[in-house]
Amino acid sequence: MITAPEQWQEVRRLLSAALERKPSERSAYLDQVCTEPSVRQEVESLIAGRADAKKARNFARADQIREQLLEQGIVLEDTKSGVRWKRK
Repeated sequence: MITAPEQWQEVRRLLSAALERKPSERSAYLDQVCTEPSVRQEVESLIAGRADAKKARNFARADQIREQLLEQGIVLEDTKSGVRWKRK
């Protein structure tokens, strides 16, 4: 689990960059840029966890992840064409 502020900054940076890419390109991108396994695990966990929660119609969990990201300065917006994000 990520607890240090500097690790959250890295998670936020990598998550933002990963979300800019197509889902099929995210793993290769993270392979290139993640040097710390716990940071990569957190980034992948947040992306996959929210997608899985939405697919399972567990909107409370999806919203919980959205709030967690919002606390880190990432705003997610669900649109008809997919999830968009922006920095707060």
